[in-house]
Amino acid sequence: MGFSHLGYVERLEIADGLRERLSLRAIARRLNRDPSTVSREVGRNAFPGSGRYDPCGAFFAALARRRDARRGLRKLMLGMPLFTCVIGHLREGWSPMQIAGRLRRMSPEDRPGTVCHESIYVALYA
Repeated sequence: MGFSHLGYVERLEIADGLRERLSLRAIARRLNRDPSTVSREVGRNAFPGSGRYDPCGAFFAALARRRDARRGLRKLMLGMPLFTCVIGHLREGWSPMQIAGRLRRMSPEDRPGTVCHESIYVALYA
C-alpha cells in the first residue's frame, strides 16, 4: 500500500470517531490507517484548550501546508553572481552539463558556488 494524504472524507470519519469516543487506534483500524497517522492528525489540528477536532479546518490547513512547502531557495535567480556566470557560459555555447562540470571543478569545496545541470534548466525555464 502506497502513501496517500488524508482526504476530507477520512477527516470526517476521524471527527465521527472522536464524537463516538472511540480510541485513536479504533479510528485508525476503521480507516485502515496507521494509528500514528490518526494521532498526528488529531494532535496537529485540535483546537488549543478545548481539544475539539475540526475536519474542515484540518483539511484546508493541510492544503495550505502542502501549497507552502518549499525545498528552499533557488541557487540560480536573476541578479545573482552565479546566475550571471551561468548565463555567460550559455552565451558562449556551453551546455548546462558542461557548465555544471566546470563549476564543480572550479570550486569543489564551495557548495554554494556549484549547481547541477537540472538547476540550470529550471532557471532557464522559470
